[in-house]
Amino acid sequence: MLPSPMDLRASGKQYESTDPVSTLVLSRRQDGQKADYPRKLNISRNRLQVLPGDFLSLLTGLVELDITDNRLKSIGLGLSNLPHLKVIDARGNSLHGLPEDFSRCGSLEVLNMGENSLEVFPADLLAMPDLKQLYLGSNTIAKLPVEIKKMTGLEVLFLGANRLLCLPDEIAELPKLVSLTLCHNQLTSLPLAVCEMHNLVSLQLHNNRLETLPPALLQLRKLHEISLRNNPLVSRFVREHIDEVPSMMELAARSIRNANVPYSKQILPRMLVDYLDSSQRCDNPECQGVYFHSCYRQVKFVDFCGKYRIPFLHYLCSPQCHYN
Repeated sequence: MLPSPMDLRASGKQYESTDPVSTLVLSRRQDGQKADYPRKLNISRNRLQVLPGDFLSLLTGLVELDITDNRLKSIGLGLSNLPHLKVIDARGNSLHGLPEDFSRCGSLEVLNMGENSLEVFPADLLAMPDLKQLYLGSNTIAKLPVEIKKMTGLEVLFLGANRLLCLPDEIAELPKLVSLTLCHNQLTSLPLAVCEMHNLVSLQLHNNRLETLPPALLQLRKLHEISLRNNPLVSRFVREHIDEVPSMMELAARSIRNANVPYSKQILPRMLVDYLDSSQRCDNPECQGVYFHSCYRQVKFVDFCGKYRIPFLHYLCSPQCHYN
């Protein structure tokens, strides 16, 4: 038997339902009045197919709503009647969009609609400038509208695992955005406007089709984390820098230079002297070795805070000469 709203008020606890049967009678009071409790409602992992607005409109004190992992194809009307609603977690359903009055949820700060059936970016969200965190991962969204610039309150935007081919320049007009996740899409390039996102701290781009990056991206001073793995930009970089085996001539020249054996044009042909003079010092500060045409290229993946993301190339004298 489900508890009444008065029981919930007295217990002071969050109600969580795991009953596969519809729980839509949760907060209807005997006297027909609206119930301002609970503040958090978790009805995830049920078999709910519909969430009627007349049920939700009774919970006027609701702050957080968790409806994850149901069978919902629609949230239904009525959310706009909840003046304190700040968080909606609707992951793992079959939602194709949002109710027509959704933009009137003026207090909403966090919306998670990942793992649903969204094919287009929900237009209702464009009229919600105060939304702070938006998670739309694991859908099939192929394009972002240029009107996304209206969502000026966004701090976190998660669009991983969609079908994005490109980004509009207007994404740079989100002044408060600190985290942008675009991994597992089909991006081949980034707009130059991304380099103007001066508050960006985290940029997740792994598992795309990126071949280049705007050089000015590295000038974003607050950008502390950038993930690039599994892009042609990185894989081609590594593939093109396969080490060559040094020739006998180079091995002999290395021995001469490393042992500081004196040489001059009086005792050696000019060609050999010029060759010996062309030696390059190993990049390892702890090594005094040299190399000529053949060297060991050490690829280190680092970013601005040392999380090993961006490829940097170090020229070393041998595979044994590596450093951290």
